[in-house]
Amino acid sequence: MNKIFLLCVLGVVATIVAVTIFKIPLNTIFFFGILLACPLMHFFMMSGRHDHQAKDKKV
Repeated sequence: MNKIFLLCVLGVVATIVAVTIFKIPLNTIFFFGILLACPLMHFFMMSGRHDHQAKDKKV
């Protein structure tokens, strides 16, 4: 759980740095954040899934 918290904090820090130092508009950051949210959520939701039926079947 600490790794996820660290990634969230780093994401906030990266956003602040991008807006203040690199002058990237906030709406651009939100757009790409939403664009990346879908595959990231899919990856993390499916990473805990285990296929127990495949282990029981013998081919």
